[in-house]
Amino acid sequence: MARRLGWLVTLALVASLAAVLAAPQIVFAINWAAGEWLPPDVLQPLRHAGFEAGLWGSGLATWLVARRIGWADGRAFAVGLVASPVIVETVAMLILGRVSGGWATWTGLLARTGVGAAALAVALWSTTWARGDARSPSP
Repeated sequence: MARRLGWLVTLALVASLAAVLAAPQIVFAINWAAGEWLPPDVLQPLRHAGFEAGLWGSGLATWLVARRIGWADGRAFAVGLVASPVIVETVAMLILGRVSGGWATWTGLLARTGVGAAALAVALWSTTWARGDARSPSP
C-alpha cells in the first residue's frame, strides 16, 4: 500500500509539473492563432477550454504512460492521477489568495466540467484495456 501511494504521489507531481508547463502554452497558442480575429465572447471560453485541456490532458497522459509501463493500475489510481493537476492548481491558487478561472467564471466552470468529464471517462475506460504488448493476449 505504501509503495502504491508513493507511486501515486510521484506520478501526480510529474503530471502537475507537466500541467504547469502545458496549460499556459496552450492558452498562448490560442491567443497567437486566433486572438486577433475572434471576438472576446468566443475567445474567452476557448482559452478556458485550452487551459483545462492542458491540466486534465497532462494528468491523462501521465496515467496512460504509467499504465502502459506497468507502474499504475486500478480505477481509483486513474481518477487520482488524472485529477491531480487540477487539484494542485486549485490549491496553489487558494494559497496565493485567488480563485482559479476554472471556478470563478461560468465559462471556466463549464470548460472544467466538460474537459474533466471527458478525461476521466477516457481514464476509466482505459482501465479495461490490455496493459501489455498488443500481440500478447489480454488478461
